Amino acid sequence: MIDFKNSDQTPKVMLIDDNAGEVIILKAALKKISIKNIEFKAYKNPVEAVEKLEELVKTPEGRQELPHLILLDLNMPEMNGTEVLIRLKAIEALRVIPIIIITTSAIVEELEKCYKLNANSVLQKPMDFEDYVKTLDVITQFWFHHAARIEVH
Repeated sequence: MIDFKNSDQTPKVMLIDDNAGEVIILKAALKKISIKNIEFKAYKNPVEAVEKLEELVKTPEGRQELPHLILLDLNMPEMNGTEVLIRLKAIEALRVIPIIIITTSAIVEELEKCYKLNANSVLQKPMDFEDYVKTLDVITQFWFHHAARIEVH
C-alpha cells in the first residue's frame, strides 16, 4: 500500500498533452497546490509517453519511476487520448495507475467512451487559472492523501 502522507515517497504526476501552453499552465498550477513535493513530467508526444511507460514496466527499477497519476488530454494528433487509454489499460502493471482525462470536449459520446475504457475520471479543463489550481489540489489531495493505493508490481 502506498502512503504518501506518512512516507518519504514523492508522488509523481505525468501529463500527456500535445499543447505546450497546457504544460506550462499545469506546471505553474502544481506549484500553487497544497502538496508541495510532486515530481512532474510532461510528454507532448503521446506515442513517446506510451513507449516510455511500456519500457518502465519491464524492470523493477523502471517500475520505481512510474507515475502515480496520469493526466491525459483527449484530443491529440498521432494518437488520441482514447488510444493512449486503451494501450495503457491493456498493461496489467499500469492498470493501478489512475488516469484522469482532462479535456475541453463536451461531446457526451467521447466522455462516455473514456469511462468505458476505464478512465478513472473525466474533467473539463478549467478555463481560469485559479480554477485549475483548485481542481488540481482536489485531484492530488484525493489520489495522494485519501485514496487507498497499491504499489505497481
